[in-house]
Amino acid sequence: MTDLDRPALGADAVAKLLRASAETVTLLGPDGRVLYEGGNTGPTLGYESLGSMSVEQLLHPDDVAVYQAARLEVLAAPGAEVGGEVRVAHRDGGWEWVEFTARNLLHDPDLRGVVLTTRNSTARRRSDRLLASTAQVLEAIAASRSVDEIVDLVRRMVAAQGDVELVALPTDEAELAELLAASTFSAAEEASRLLGLARSSHRAASELRRRALVDDLTGLANRAGFTEALRRHLEGPRRPSAVLLFDLDRFKQVNDAYGHSTGDALLERVADALRRVVRAGDVPARFGGDEFAVLCDALEPGDPQQAAEAVGRRLALALNNATEPESHLRIAASIGISVDDGNGARWRDAEAWIGDADHAMYEAKRRGRGRVVLADDATRRAVGERQRVEFGLRGALDDGSLEVWCQPIVRLSDRQVVAAEALLRWRHDDGRLRSPAEFLQVAEDSGLMGAISVHTITQAIEAAARWPDRSDLAPVLVAVNLSATQLLADDLVGVVQDTLRRCQVSPGRLVVELTEHVLAADEELVAHRLSELRDLGVSLVLDDFGTGWSSLHMVRPMPFDAVKVDRSFIAEMGSDAVADDFVVRIVELLRTLGREVVAEGVEHEEQMVALRRAGCEFGQGWLFGRPVPARDFAATYLGIGPLGEVG
Repeated sequence: MTDLDRPALGADAVAKLLRASAETVTLLGPDGRVLYEGGNTGPTLGYESLGSMSVEQLLHPDDVAVYQAARLEVLAAPGAEVGGEVRVAHRDGGWEWVEFTARNLLHDPDLRGVVLTTRNSTARRRSDRLLASTAQVLEAIAASRSVDEIVDLVRRMVAAQGDVELVALPTDEAELAELLAASTFSAAEEASRLLGLARSSHRAASELRRRALVDDLTGLANRAGFTEALRRHLEGPRRPSAVLLFDLDRFKQVNDAYGHSTGDALLERVADALRRVVRAGDVPARFGGDEFAVLCDALEPGDPQQAAEAVGRRLALALNNATEPESHLRIAASIGISVDDGNGARWRDAEAWIGDADHAMYEAKRRGRGRVVLADDATRRAVGERQRVEFGLRGALDDGSLEVWCQPIVRLSDRQVVAAEALLRWRHDDGRLRSPAEFLQVAEDSGLMGAISVHTITQAIEAAARWPDRSDLAPVLVAVNLSATQLLADDLVGVVQDTLRRCQVSPGRLVVELTEHVLAADEELVAHRLSELRDLGVSLVLDDFGTGWSSLHMVRPMPFDAVKVDRSFIAEMGSDAVADDFVVRIVELLRTLGREVVAEGVEHEEQMVALRRAGCEFGQGWLFGRPVPARDFAATYLGIGPLGEVG
């Protein structure tokens, strides 16, 4: 339809169109009085006409300031537009919420006023209020709040609709339900539904709570059930007692080797052994995974610590005798015990008591697994130190005090630097540097190894990117040591790839060093991860060769480019013919397998000479240079010629 085809509406038709709208259009003068009503105000306020009334006459006293501020804003500039929501007196004596939009058209010669468009928003607000109240009640039901709390919320929801005063609604759940069923309140149906849902939810919650305290697999108490029993114990009369906590040594390997069904069968046998050891009144529990606990109630008062330790040893023996039938594996556990001897300060918190036993269990693992350890001041101090180290490490990752240092690796034939090993150091506030041996185990236990791995790899690659090119020599490589946790992290390959790309460093310049212990983690998964790194172009080196369990038989199947012979083999070279001959044999074997050989711990000229005679290609040690901060490596070791030459 073209504009010529559209019917021209006369004034009466336009007025009729406006009256049919749910919105009211009014023209106001600068003083706020009504100049023209473009439709009746019935849908909004119930009035047939506002006559010459001022808008402010109809406003709720609390909303006058809102309207005045809007009026001043819209009058401030031609064409200005402002909106808001206020309460306006309805013809029946109540208050209605009204949404308004005002537009300044005083400059328009045809209108010369402010166009005010209004719509009654009371029903929408009631609906919004009902939805918000319903959500609040549902959240309370989901949170298992008490019936009284939910009844109070439902009462407030009904009263908020304006049909009835809050004080007129019963506080008893049954009486309120009966009233709602017979009433015509606007929210009665929804309120009745919510009360019914609350009743059903509380019945289900009671059953779930009962079931929530028991471990499905073993039938023992679970952690929640154990903690509740421990709280009741702490609230009762004091008597000598103890909490034992243990988990199964190398349980993950059972699951990996024989499957989860075998692992579950093993856990059930542990539970059976636990039931045979505990006394009447004791509470055995499975916390989850392979972690178990026992509350030993009412120990012999003469020597409760000895009594608790005796329970721990009986438990260790029972577990050791409980072989798993399919795999014939014997079960061993690291057991930590925290004793309340009935004297001195009493445990006030169940989790704190469990935590004390957990610290003792950690110490049992540290001492070699399969141990029974009683918590004492020494274990608590050790835990405090580990916590301080963990806290410090978290801060070090943010404040830059975890530093990467580099030590040169040289080609023995000409003593030129061919690579640098990136070594992590932690600089304390006092300036002292801590080596990884002092903090990496804490990092492993606290889940920080992933972040440390990303930090070390990133810093090492960024350092290599800054090293200058050497026109007559190949680019210097950078080597990074990874633990099993770091190597098997899901994001390792992505982190390496992204960092190399961002720093524009060739993958061939990165070397990943692994100790023999890493290979014991999961041979198949380790081999897969090494293949992924090799596919990127990264070189792989077996570090500390000869100190671990694997020796030569693990070198052949793994895709290592080179092997680092441990410093313990190098120490006597140059002064002991037997040591020289032994290293010669190692080098020959490794080169037969197609691996390059790097000697660690080269400190004397005699050692270097003996290594060259043995056919070893590369060396690392104080003879060639000590570690320096990565930022200083180029200035210290690159471009200065052969290292370690006797002047």
